[in-house]
Amino acid sequence: MGTIASARFDGQAAAAQTVTALVEAGYPRDRISTFYLTPPGAHDPAVEDEVIADSPGAEEAGGGSASGAGIGAVVGAAAAVAATPLIGPLAIVAGAGIGAYTGSLYGALGGMENKSDGADVPMKVDDEPAPLRSGMVVAVMVDGEAAASRADALFQSNGGTPFSPTNGMVSGGEWRDFDPKRLAQVPQTESGR
Repeated sequence: MGTIASARFDGQAAAAQTVTALVEAGYPRDRISTFYLTPPGAHDPAVEDEVIADSPGAEEAGGGSASGAGIGAVVGAAAAVAATPLIGPLAIVAGAGIGAYTGSLYGALGGMENKSDGADVPMKVDDEPAPLRSGMVVAVMVDGEAAASRADALFQSNGGTPFSPTNGMVSGGEWRDFDPKRLAQVPQTESGR
């Protein structure tokens, strides 16, 4: 186990350039890892379920959709009955279908409450980290604070956004115990370590 300095990059070219810069600066290549950090929830269905469950107001949309479809079908059929002499008997079926579709859409949207005033929305805890953005990650296992600071300077000079240092193991070019939950972006106001 050691200290790992790491950063996120927007593209592969910047990540590859940074790896070259790290090696030229004396960091051993087998202690450097490069990989793509996927967006939150991309491979974890539990995260997707949390996102859906946390959508304020959406829990009422299903009931609104069903009642809207019923009302829309009746109104559409009634309007079509009036148009039957002009269009024919299929007007009733078409009117009911169009009315049901329109009513379900209107009902679903009407059933969703705007809870953006914050009254029913759980507040984010200040010490809870923001979700990580996807992108290329370059990580290097370093010996000491000075080596971590030099790595961060190389990351930033190549367009990277450093993460806070963490403990872990990089060997053979792989971050063996990588856990995205341990990563945290360094605040933008911080100018290094």
